[in-house]
Amino acid sequence: MEQCNTQRLEALRSYQNRRRYFATNPRLRRKAYVVVEARFSAPDGKEFRVLERGGSRSVERRVFVPMLEIEQVNSRSPARESVDICRRNYAFDFREFDTTAHAYVFQVEPRTSNKYLFRGRIWVNADDFAIQRIEGELAQRPSFWVRRTHFVHEYAKFGIFWFPVRNQTDVNLRFFGRSTMGIDYFDYEWQPQVESGCGSSVVALQPLPLRVLPRQGFTP
Repeated sequence: MEQCNTQRLEALRSYQNRRRYFATNPRLRRKAYVVVEARFSAPDGKEFRVLERGGSRSVERRVFVPMLEIEQVNSRSPARESVDICRRNYAFDFREFDTTAHAYVFQVEPRTSNKYLFRGRIWVNADDFAIQRIEGELAQRPSFWVRRTHFVHEYAKFGIFWFPVRNQTDVNLRFFGRSTMGIDYFDYEWQPQVESGCGSSVVALQPLPLRVLPRQGFTP
């Protein structure tokens, strides 16, 4: 997994996509969304541009903006190395082979006190040795107000590369109940840099729109 992740990263020159971030809190009767264009260029990391927004501006300011800032910082070295899913940052414990997902399942526990690490399970694709699903919680509570978080990240294969397609996080807040935050990723375009030994052969730049159905009860 580590070897193939390194090879895929070295083979990726750039990519771009669009994301729809949304957050809701039924008790506070607040919801918000932003549509963002993301661009990654090796080795410079990621840049973001907000294309559309709606709902509570305070939610955008307190939830979406910090998330984008953290992702931008962690997309560059050396911060990226400190959050990579690898043996340097995590202890791995093999649990089972998921025949339905065709993936090896590992329990992972953080080795360091980095606040951006998590504990939970990862699904590693049996053919490409790429992470195709992560399920867990943050290793450290982000604040006093957060009782518990639970998230699911899902990935899909584009050419030889594996990119995120969906993320949902449920947060249990003190006094304010449950909040839900999600990200849908779509309209991927990517440019390979070199040939990779993992997975199928590298393909040329090609857009592959991913149709994402609106979630029930949420209309941007």
